[in-house]
Amino acid sequence: MKIHKNSYGYLHGYEVGGTPLSLLEALRCTDLNLFLDVDFNREVAEDVELYWTKEEGNLAALVEKTGKLDFEIMTNLGKKANQRITIVYSW
Repeated sequence: MKIHKNSYGYLHGYEVGGTPLSLLEALRCTDLNLFLDVDFNREVAEDVELYWTKEEGNLAALVEKTGKLDFEIMTNLGKKANQRITIVYSW
């Protein structure tokens, strides 16, 4: 978790099904998360994170866009992600 807390953001590129621990940790600890746009990632994070596809240039464009995000927007993304973890994954 310490890596997530001290990072600018987290890039999650898993394509296999399930709910990886690293995705949940990112939602709890990192304000800016970029997830590969696959069904199970959307099921876990819903609309609280940013998504990228394998389409050429898509990830690069998203990374460039996030570099221009206002600090308040990033903080709000992190708060929404943390709320999602608290509500849905507090087992």
